[in-house]
Amino acid sequence: MNVQVTTGLQQDVKTYLEGITGVYVKIEPIPNKGLMVKTPSNPTVMVNNPWFNNLVDEVIMIFSGQENPDLLVFDDENSPHFFTFGFKFLAVFQILNPVLLQHGVSSIL
Repeated sequence: MNVQVTTGLQQDVKTYLEGITGVYVKIEPIPNKGLMVKTPSNPTVMVNNPWFNNLVDEVIMIFSGQENPDLLVFDDENSPHFFTFGFKFLAVFQILNPVLLQHGVSSIL
């Protein structure tokens, strides 16, 4: 699923990236059930934390319905990196909540 880019969404993406709390450590970061939502970051956002130091031009949120969403970002060599982040009820989640429910992912609000 792709999300329409708005100024509010751009700010939300930056907030997700600033809120990274750690590396996703489970064996399978992409669940068998759930939803992945790609949100572009335009302009790119520089992420500089203990786990990642690179520019990010898109964020993929992974909703499994079993736990808080996680983030997937790619570095400049297109290698995937999976992170946990400080989950906040940002505006984009109000938009996504009905879509997630349609895809069998429990409510995030």
